[in-house]
Amino acid sequence: MLGPLIPDGPLHPEDALLALVVGLVVGAAFRHRSLPWITGVVGAAWLFLRWRYGALLTDAVAARDRPLGIVALILAPVGLLAWSRLRPRSVAVLTIGALAGVWAVVPDTEAPLIAGALLVGATAAASLGRAELPAHRFAGGLVLLPLGAALVGSAGRPERFGPAVMVSLLGAALVASVVRFGRVLRQRAGTPTTVAPGATSSTTTAPAPTIAP
Repeated sequence: MLGPLIPDGPLHPEDALLALVVGLVVGAAFRHRSLPWITGVVGAAWLFLRWRYGALLTDAVAARDRPLGIVALILAPVGLLAWSRLRPRSVAVLTIGALAGVWAVVPDTEAPLIAGALLVGATAAASLGRAELPAHRFAGGLVLLPLGAALVGSAGRPERFGPAVMVSLLGAALVASVVRFGRVLRQRAGTPTTVAPGATSSTTTAPAPTIAP
């Protein structure tokens, strides 16, 4: 039953390690500027996958029955997310969950592994020294990573592309739920003790005894 969902592609940890290093370099170089960081991450992933696979990404699009529909499917989420300003690091965390979903479905797991490792490195480097990338309209551009990884990973078996996209959405939703749950737990753990108005102490309202000199 779960056979079709188990990745059967080769695993090359050296590629993931190299992608992680590239991500760390890109993230550290642009950790204070959102647009260069977003562009650097997506561009580095593109160059890395092109170096690793050649022109497989463009070939995967061209080989589809409706290539323009695939291009529209890739670009539409970016345009929709551009209506609001999003924090790149928050979008990156959800994108990592989406890449994990792609990895679990596509036959060739190399593409989502590379993109995920690069994004993990860039996100970690962007958090060094408590740096914070400001919200930006193009933060949604990070969704190009799981969509591109799904295309490349399913190039040999195009029928896996649709399920990969669906599972990537589930992966992002799962990560969002975990992050939300963690925030709720932290808020509850940090709730201060409630003190009644006019009370002299949070544990007692009796005045302290006075002692005559």
